[in-house]
Amino acid sequence: MRAAACCAAAYAGATNRSPFDAASSGQITLSELASDPHAWSIASLLSVLVFKSIAYALCLRSQRDGVVFPALFLGGALGSLVAPLPGFGVVPAMAAGMAASTATGLGLPCP
Repeated sequence: MRAAACCAAAYAGATNRSPFDAASSGQITLSELASDPHAWSIASLLSVLVFKSIAYALCLRSQRDGVVFPALFLGGALGSLVAPLPGFGVVPAMAAGMAASTATGLGLPCP
C-alpha cells in the first residue's frame, strides 16, 4: 500500500491537485469531474489516469470497496480526454468511457 500512497503523492506533486483524486475510489471525484470537466487540465487528466491506474492495479487484490468506482472514474477521465474529438461531447464521451471501463473491470459480458 505504500506504493499506492507514493502514486498519490507523485500525482499531487506533478499536478498541484489533491492526492485524494488518485488515492480515493473516485466516487466523489467523479461527480466533480462530471460537473466541471473543463476545470481539469489535459496534464491533470493524463496524470490521474497514469497514477490512479498504477495504484488501482497495486491494490486490486486487497480492495475492500470493490472494482466498480475506480473503474468508473478512470473511464470518465478517459472519456473527458477524448471528448474534443469529432462526434463526441463531454457527456457521451464520459458515458462511453465509464461503460467500457466497467465492462472491462467486471469482465462483462460473460460468455
